Amino acid sequence: LQAEQDSDGSAQSTADMTAFVQNLLVQMVRLSFVCSALRV
Repeated sequence: LQAEQDSDGSAQSTADMTAFVQNLLVQMVRLSFVCSALRV
């Protein structure tokens, strides 16, 4: 974790982290969907 107090920098990294987490969730949902589809 960075201790920088840049308002612009922290806003940008927050946006980047949000996009990263959303992408990760999408990948997990797709993977679980494929796995459940293969089991059937």
